[in-house]
Amino acid sequence: MPSHQLLYIAPFCHIPPVHGASQRGINLLLQLARGHQVTLLTYRKHDAAALQEWAAEHGIALRWLPGPPAASASRLLGRAVARRPPGFASHSPRAIAAAIDQAWAEQGPFDTLYFATQVLGQAALLRSWPARIALDLYDVYAPIARTKAAAVPVSRPYHWLFRLEAARVRRYEARVLRRPDLLLVTSEPDAAEAARLAPAQPIAVVPNGVDLPADVARAGQPSILMVGSYTYGPNAEGLRWFYQHVWPQVRQGHPRATLVLVGEGAEQLRALTNGDPQVSWAGRVAELRDYYQAAACVIVPIRSGGGTRLKLIEAMAWGVPVVATALGAQGVDHAGSVAIADAPAQFAEAVLARLRRPGEFSQVAERARAIVARSYTWHGIGDTLLGTITRLHARDKHT
Repeated sequence: MPSHQLLYIAPFCHIPPVHGASQRGINLLLQLARGHQVTLLTYRKHDAAALQEWAAEHGIALRWLPGPPAASASRLLGRAVARRPPGFASHSPRAIAAAIDQAWAEQGPFDTLYFATQVLGQAALLRSWPARIALDLYDVYAPIARTKAAAVPVSRPYHWLFRLEAARVRRYEARVLRRPDLLLVTSEPDAAEAARLAPAQPIAVVPNGVDLPADVARAGQPSILMVGSYTYGPNAEGLRWFYQHVWPQVRQGHPRATLVLVGEGAEQLRALTNGDPQVSWAGRVAELRDYYQAAACVIVPIRSGGGTRLKLIEAMAWGVPVVATALGAQGVDHAGSVAIADAPAQFAEAVLARLRRPGEFSQVAERARAIVARSYTWHGIGDTLLGTITRLHARDKHT
């Protein structure tokens, strides 16, 4: 496999990773470094020293983007008239392009510019570099904005503001997606969304993954676990839906059930569960092993957004039974090992079955773990990614 000079431009590369997007970013970066000479260009965060040490350990050169990004306009009217739509407006394409130019002058030339998310990929609208450009879409923004607008009744003024916002996101995202030489997505549904936005673009599916744990989870107490960043809109929305519409039915059916929430959480969501002694917020944790080993069931109640749920794959890898909405399981080949339910009553029924009779689902959980071993380990995904980048450059010989 030929080695290329690759510049990896990412908005977040935390050590240790703090959410699904940073887990994907760090792990794909590590896989790319197996086959190429990689320079990482990212924002300097509070964990800069840890990232510097990690990059040096893996032979990855490190450069900093100017920043951090500016805060997005919070007022709806301001967002509606901003030059760039929400999700994109907090990053400066000119500053990103200038940082790439500087990296090129000091460490280039680069064969590949790899943008990890479209918010940084918008810099390619301003410059043309003599390199192949790959854009990795952890999520596709247009369907998230569309779902947000659809959730507000037509009679509410905000509906029309959100409709306008969704149209602006779609138009701008389509422009960004049509610039690279290759789009990378996490699932076939996201590939279809990307194809609608940029019909002529080459698209490759590179799923999310995990490192397979050596030992599997053992359920103890009737504990329900949800893991995720609750500052991410679809996770927050999913938790609200579960707590308001499903959790009361679960508590009625199993009074000793507990709900454990792991990950960064917005204060308004903590307020949602205040006074409920059977809900606990663990916040960010360094190690998830104890939480998965104590859980009888993991929930993925996602009702909007795209991509694949890394925490779904993680729970499968730990051998914990999972209940998810159809969207929460989207893009993951779970072969029926994940219970799918979109209505509150059916979701509650599936959770209760796993709390009451955990032994019945042990074989299903083992089947899920085998699926992860076969299709969703980072090393295997890395082989796919490296082959995809090689084929991207092979096209140069025929054009």
